[in-house]
Amino acid sequence: MGQFSWMTIDTGEQVYNDYDKEVYYLLAPGGKKWEEEDYEGYGVFGGKDAYQLVAELNCPEKCNGDVDHDRRIGIDIACYDEPHSKLKFPIRITTDPDAKYEDYEGFSESDPNQGWHVEEEYECYRCGNPVDFDGDLCEECEHEELQEDEDEDE
Repeated sequence: MGQFSWMTIDTGEQVYNDYDKEVYYLLAPGGKKWEEEDYEGYGVFGGKDAYQLVAELNCPEKCNGDVDHDRRIGIDIACYDEPHSKLKFPIRITTDPDAKYEDYEGFSESDPNQGWHVEEEYECYRCGNPVDFDGDLCEECEHEELQEDEDEDE
């Protein structure tokens, strides 16, 4: 099994793998949904594989009920945003416990970080080099600033 994750259809936020304790819902037409309290990154929500679901909804004639078989079909048709966007019944994942599939248009886009939490990146406010904290100076600019202060004191 590979790692898979998406952006939620309601907030556009990342579906995190084991990072937060957000509850996610995999939606299906007709009010069906699967609740996941501890998403592990494998595409399974409340025991239902999202790729198996998308295959069942869009290619029922190719599915045979075997999770691995149907999952492979779903991955083929929905793993990448381009073909996924054209499906009649795309994957929709939300954080709203009252949401229905029909409440939304579009699809849950693939998460470029595949569910892994990525720390926010900060830049030096003088030169744009990476720094650890917002508002920091990088070592080079900090050194220059100290040098400028010393020159002013002379």
